[in-house]
Amino acid sequence: MLAVRNYCFNHHGIRLGDREARLWSFHSRQNSKEKIKDFMLNRKRFYPSGESAKQQIEMMLCWKPKYIYGYTSLILEAAQIIERFGLKVPFVTCVICTAETILPFQKKYISDIFNAPVIEEYGCTEFDIVAFECTEGHRHLVNPWLIVEENYGRCLITDMSRKSQLFTRYIVGDSIELKEVECSRLGDSTIISKLEGREVNRFAYISSTKKFHSVEFSHAINDYMESHNIIFSFTVVQHDFSFFSIYVDKGLSVEKDGLCKYVEKIILNKTGYVIKVDVDYIRLQNLSNKRSYFLQEMNAIQ
Repeated sequence: MLAVRNYCFNHHGIRLGDREARLWSFHSRQNSKEKIKDFMLNRKRFYPSGESAKQQIEMMLCWKPKYIYGYTSLILEAAQIIERFGLKVPFVTCVICTAETILPFQKKYISDIFNAPVIEEYGCTEFDIVAFECTEGHRHLVNPWLIVEENYGRCLITDMSRKSQLFTRYIVGDSIELKEVECSRLGDSTIISKLEGREVNRFAYISSTKKFHSVEFSHAINDYMESHNIIFSFTVVQHDFSFFSIYVDKGLSVEKDGLCKYVEKIILNKTGYVIKVDVDYIRLQNLSNKRSYFLQEMNAIQ
């Protein structure tokens, strides 16, 4: 696993052992194994959340990491803190976003703040890195011991290297689309052209028989951010047919009525369906440990 990771890192001018700032969930009682691993890999963890968020980012910048790695939502939060307080960013080679999807406008914003390329990594606990973005922007399959398949949009993975525990067509739970490209800069010529999160959150429902792909919300809100030159984290939650709540991080100023009308109009134009949207402020960490742009929380879909 570390060999694959180092191979991907080398492609972007970094290597294992370079100083890494890891924006990750913070555990006050981090076990000895994790502490030793962090020490051996020359990395420090920072958690930009709550009252100590600014202090955490100042500590990270003072440490002068060669690259930054972590949850997309936490990296976005770090970028916003840097901009809000006018903090000086030392040179970093790249910023690697993992575990959560990232919108194009968010990606550009992070790149501008850190003055560095933003790279997307796709992986999971069972297999570590599955795909990694090359310098041309393709998410290549990079692990030679993994067979990755797309079955009706469902990601299936077979691990050929394990003898003690066999994973054959393991259902990861994410919705993906694979594509062949001519790019040979990194790994395989097969890339993940679309990555749309957990299957259970794949569709938004108008009724028991009418639905549309939840990715339309991501597209609509990305367009809103770009057209209004504003950046924020969000999660759309469905609790009932045709009704959706957009939860935005507390402390951010978003014009609620304007965002609601914008999203409702875009969804109507794209799908032909009339929906009702409201906006509320909340600590997004309370919704889920791993941030998703859409959560399907209807009790049952008949």
